[in-house]
Amino acid sequence: SARAAALGRFLDYITAHQDVWIARRIDIAQHWRSRFSAD
Repeated sequence: SARAAALGRFLDYITAHQDVWIARRIDIAQHWRSRFSAD
């Protein structure tokens, strides 16, 4: 489908750059938790 093709092109584009972090939800949550307190 067109959406799958567009997603594939997007993923190809971002994985071609070394400074892009492709993170799972748990990675984002852990990163956020380590940087900001729960005040």
